[in-house]
Amino acid sequence: MKKLSAKWSCSMEHRYEAEYPTPEEVMKHRIMDACIRCIGERGLERTFVQDIAREAGIARQTVYKYFENKTEILAAAYQREGLSFGLEVRNHIKNLGEEEAFVEAFVYVVKRFCRNPILAQLVSRGSTFLNDVGMKYFAFSQFGEIVFADIFRANQPLARHADEISELWLRNAISIISMPSHKKKTEKELRAYIRRRLIPGLHLKG
Repeated sequence: MKKLSAKWSCSMEHRYEAEYPTPEEVMKHRIMDACIRCIGERGLERTFVQDIAREAGIARQTVYKYFENKTEILAAAYQREGLSFGLEVRNHIKNLGEEEAFVEAFVYVVKRFCRNPILAQLVSRGSTFLNDVGMKYFAFSQFGEIVFADIFRANQPLARHADEISELWLRNAISIISMPSHKKKTEKELRAYIRRRLIPGLHLKG
């Protein structure tokens, strides 16, 4: 499974801390933004490189100067949006205690994950995005490690299990999103369910 490279992670961290990107990064982000808009408007299967180029206002050959194919654009956009959303969730829970942070982050992800067109492809019925891109370019555990970075940094015994905790947490969130119960839970019921069924399995207290 491919990991985010240190170079990519740093460039994305810098991007969201308002540092100046290079001209190449600007163009790549322009293409990724166009790709996401196309997916939001016409769906993944009906989005092609020529559509992305048109939406970005550039020639198709210009797209190929930065990305080899549609899959590479999707992978880059998915990595970027996954990291961005992870940082958003991390900021949302920054003042909470450990257990409450895992509960609140779970609810936040369930409510907001599908608002992003490219992240929503992970749980889109009939889509091959999860196998073609999702599992190859941004591991579930990485997302959790971004979200709970401050908690793991402050709790070294817990940090030793960061990979397993992060993956279990996100897999459960994705399951709730993609296969909701026949009886829709209220937010209060969802929080109680998480505390009752998920939190004990994370072994946050060692």
